[in-house]
Amino acid sequence: MKIKETFTSHTGLIDVGRFAFFINISKDGIFVPNEELVNQAMYFPRVVLLGEPFEQKEDIASFCKKLNKENPKAIIEINTNGTIRPVGMTTITNVVYNVHLKLKISGLDYKQRIDITVINWFIEIGANFIFNTNLEDEVDEANLIIQDTNISKSLVFLTFNFYEKFDEVRKWAKYYGYNFAPNFMELLWTNDGRK
Repeated sequence: MKIKETFTSHTGLIDVGRFAFFINISKDGIFVPNEELVNQAMYFPRVVLLGEPFEQKEDIASFCKKLNKENPKAIIEINTNGTIRPVGMTTITNVVYNVHLKLKISGLDYKQRIDITVINWFIEIGANFIFNTNLEDEVDEANLIIQDTNISKSLVFLTFNFYEKFDEVRKWAKYYGYNFAPNFMELLWTNDGRK
């Protein structure tokens, strides 16, 4: 699998504060055999995959199966943009999917960031759907995507980039009946000396 880096830290979104082994996956990264990554990750209670893991979906499935076999209690948290459907993942236990759906502020066309067939797969397995909303227009857009794709409100999390938006985004989440995910990643990772 091609990766950018590995590191240890604490989770900073949704299930905050969990000590974990992070693998930042990048198709432009360096190749590391799955066996080596499993050997590094197998003693941690949580393993978090960042980047866009499913650009290497066969390798991801192989890695997760091996890790699941070596440490069946480990939680595998996979962050994805929800445009690529995983393969070979249905038999793997203890996987949490965080689907970060992009809004138009990303600069991508709708069809580049929203694939209803893939989203339906993630809905069926109970993935978390995360929307980064700093402006009211972005919340309105998230609402439209949620309605168009029939994502259950119980699976939706609103988060933000800027701490001054904490109260406002929480207010929107409460108003619409969504979950609220305070974003502690920047704070945690900056204090780790990663930024």
